Amino acid sequence: MGTILYAEDGRRFRNTAWSWRSLWGFVAQHCDGILSTRDVEQGMRNDGHLIANDVAQNLAACLEELLDQGEVARYEQFHQQYVESLPLVQCWLCAQPDFDPAAEECYVCHGDEVIPSPRAWYSLTEENVRQFVTFCRKSGGFRIC
Repeated sequence: MGTILYAEDGRRFRNTAWSWRSLWGFVAQHCDGILSTRDVEQGMRNDGHLIANDVAQNLAACLEELLDQGEVARYEQFHQQYVESLPLVQCWLCAQPDFDPAAEECYVCHGDEVIPSPRAWYSLTEENVRQFVTFCRKSGGFRIC
């Protein structure tokens, strides 16, 4: 499951749930004054909230500037360091009372009994931001679904 943005001209922009939440959170934090409080809140939902064309164009300009300044690259590097620092967590399947790792190998952790933290699933990349900028520029406004 993920988020799909539908442009007024029919174009689509897709992200996984984890990538979209990271991207929208970055936009909300770094593009001050462009989004309304309602835009920020509704952007985390898949309920068809409309982002008007003027807002989409302003987001594209703001994000292009952040890309040019290296801010997105710095954030991506910081996030990667954060992910690498996260402790491993107990495997959710091995933790089930009816699962017997002695009887069958766990397909989640492959017998290690630990897995990366689910917080590591959230990501923001320069490439995703660039694709979003292009989408915003050409969208004519979009709905978040």
